[in-house]
Amino acid sequence: MSTATTLSLPTQHPVLAVQSAILETLGRDLVSLGVYAGDPVSVRQFLADLTAVGGRILGYADLSDLEDLVPADLLDAYRCAMTAPPSRERRGASLSGTAAASAVAAVLAVDVLSCRDTRTAGGQLRWLVSASRRRGLAVTGSNIGWSRHSSDALLAVQLCAMTPFLPPSDQLRYRCAADYPRRPGPVGERWRYMPATLWPAIRLFFSANMIGFEQLGSALSVALGLVGTRMTLSQAVASLGSVTSAHSVSRVLQAMQRDRRWPDMLAALTALAEFLDAGNCPINYSKRRCLPFASFLPEVEWREMCLDTATAVGGAVRICLVRCWVFERGDRFTCAPLPKRHRRSGVSEQAAGIARVAYSPSGRQPGSFGEAISRCPRPRWRASQLAA
Repeated sequence: MSTATTLSLPTQHPVLAVQSAILETLGRDLVSLGVYAGDPVSVRQFLADLTAVGGRILGYADLSDLEDLVPADLLDAYRCAMTAPPSRERRGASLSGTAAASAVAAVLAVDVLSCRDTRTAGGQLRWLVSASRRRGLAVTGSNIGWSRHSSDALLAVQLCAMTPFLPPSDQLRYRCAADYPRRPGPVGERWRYMPATLWPAIRLFFSANMIGFEQLGSALSVALGLVGTRMTLSQAVASLGSVTSAHSVSRVLQAMQRDRRWPDMLAALTALAEFLDAGNCPINYSKRRCLPFASFLPEVEWREMCLDTATAVGGAVRICLVRCWVFERGDRFTCAPLPKRHRRSGVSEQAAGIARVAYSPSGRQPGSFGEAISRCPRPRWRASQLAA
């Protein structure tokens, strides 16, 4: 110890400030600062996270990556420790056991964990993800575990750091727009309360260039089903009646990701998923998708309705249009009006009457499911999303 080479540091040096902060933390019961403000952890957990971040930095960062991140004198000491031959005491020991390496790891790890929230901390750590990608290392949501003992807060920080490098479907699955991103969970009941095409009033917020309104609506419903779940695109498409394809949904999501408003779109889809998970949609669309819509309007009843309203019966096309309108109204929820020539003849009023009794196979008992014909959720969007 008496012959060991030491580095003299001024009183206000960042290394000493970090050392004081760690020593102060050791005297607490819980750590609630920085990324842990919303979910305090024990001191042992904090030290485990500190070790995980520091070890990752020492294992994957080059000296060139650290030039703008640590003080010059500390970087020089670290460089000397890397190039110096191991002493008798250090022989067989890892580089992270040196004082300079421990100081580098502590300075950078504390800088990340002391950020005001997980999103800021993720941005602070993104350089490490970029450096890993430049070296050809795979960076995906499935290999984010830096330690078996990492806290949920550190996991959220890692996901925030990776967000720009994940495909849009994974950004939805890992809830990357939430305050605390997390690993996907099992499929819940949300898909039962989603129409096959997203509600038009909400769909307008997500409009993107070169994407049709109907195509956008069906892709958004699939995207909404992906939020926080392990569902694949194909499984999500099938659960909503296969009105689109996985390839089409992927193309729409990629187009949305290229839009400058993508972060707000991602946040809006996440917020809408949480809104539906809280039970704010009273309509069970999965039941409607199982109803025999083709039998709701037999030709005999159609003729009776036309006679009652003094409307021309028309041919097979007209009754087919009315049946399609009922299907759209009940399941896909496009709320698209019928062609003008049929609206003039009173067909839309007749179709609305059919929709009111469309929940009973007999077609005579209105509202047998106890649901409204249509209902558009009204989540509270963030001010930044509305401004966008």
